[in-house]
Amino acid sequence: MAERVVLHIGTMKSGTTYLQDVLSSGVLEPAGGWYVGGTFGAQTSAVRRLLRPEGQRRPEQWQALAEEANGREGVAVFSQEFLSFARPPRARQIVDSFGGTPVEVVVAVRDQHGAVPAQWQSFTRNRGLDDWAGYVQRLQRMAGGRKGRRGKAVKSFRRAQDVAGILRRWDGLGDHVSTTVVVVPPSGSEPTALWRRFCEAAGVEAGDPEAAGRRSNESLGYASCDALVRLNRALEPLDKRGYTQARKRLLEALLPLRSQEGKPVLPESGAALAAALNADILDAVTRHDVRLVGSADELPTEPRPGAPAEVPPPDPAHVRRALVAAWEHCLPQVPVPDAGSDQLAQRLGRRLVRRHGR
Repeated sequence: MAERVVLHIGTMKSGTTYLQDVLSSGVLEPAGGWYVGGTFGAQTSAVRRLLRPEGQRRPEQWQALAEEANGREGVAVFSQEFLSFARPPRARQIVDSFGGTPVEVVVAVRDQHGAVPAQWQSFTRNRGLDDWAGYVQRLQRMAGGRKGRRGKAVKSFRRAQDVAGILRRWDGLGDHVSTTVVVVPPSGSEPTALWRRFCEAAGVEAGDPEAAGRRSNESLGYASCDALVRLNRALEPLDKRGYTQARKRLLEALLPLRSQEGKPVLPESGAALAAALNADILDAVTRHDVRLVGSADELPTEPRPGAPAEVPPPDPAHVRRALVAAWEHCLPQVPVPDAGSDQLAQRLGRRLVRRHGR
């Protein structure tokens, strides 16, 4: 039986890809721990099937991973951010599957000044239709408690970044269950700083990884994200499979442009929103009396100075360059039409719908 089980459950956009890459490298083995199932894919498949609605659930894969944890000595480590979506009954079932073994729930959180732009990128890659300015406005209405249809942008953001809700759902699961919140180190920190904090939270004395990054989660530049939003509007007729195929081709063209493009910038009102969200995180940590690894100062509750009054738009020339790159990659035999960005996105989108639709 495992000495202890560590459940790293998120949040989204908090260095999870990096941590999972390190964990799957076997770096825990000399420290008496192991990444259950051996791969990110094994854990992801098991968690997805476990969290399906009643009647569609297939818990066999999760049970197999739990049996592995229960049948081996040491520290059993899980890392899958979809676990943060679990409702209380499912969270209790997950904890109970380890038969009373002590469980450490680890929640990594990121300064929302960085998390909000990162979440917009994730939203954009999943058929999001709001540009950066519209996305920030929707989140501001959410924070202001305005009623009405929240839409996909707000729902996806709350699902991924609602730390208070995550802590509430995973609280009170037994005296053998404890929770630690890890603050993601600020930009510019040593590459292994997050790994060290994770090890402190997990209670393992693993060494620094020799290398990581085999599983890429590279981000797009601002203009390319804006271009993808325009393309998403034309790709709406595609089903999930068709969109995934089209997006793969588009990202192949857009990702290399990242170094030539800027990043989305929060305006004054957006910076105030990020500061308020940080304050909510710290309040939830205090309210649930959980351990904090890292400094509360790394979640600033005052807006960062120097924010512009309004959302700076992407460079129109860079947006068109991104769309031209996408066209030439997806349709190499077809000349790029002399058209504006919106029209170019519509034309390319229609061709991709014909190619990848059913």
